[in-house]
Amino acid sequence: MKIKETIARILNESGTTANSEAYQLSISKTEMLSQLFQEGFDHEVIDNALMEMCDDGSLVLDDTHVLLYDRPVL
Repeated sequence: MKIKETIARILNESGTTANSEAYQLSISKTEMLSQLFQEGFDHEVIDNALMEMCDDGSLVLDDTHVLLYDRPVL
C-alpha cells in the first residue's frame, strides 16, 4: 500500500533516532500528518494506515509522537 511505504519513508528520512532501546525512530504526529497531507493523502486514509500499522505492532502512537519499533525495509 502506497501510504504505508510513504509513512516508512517519512520516518526513515525525518525521524529522530531514539536514545532508548525500546524504539528506533520517533517523529511528532504533527510533522507526520503534515508530510502525509502534503503527499496528497486524506485524513481517513492516513488514520486507517496508522491504525493498521499499530495493530501489526510496527508503530506505536502516543499523545504526541509516532514511534517506530522495527525500522521498515523499503
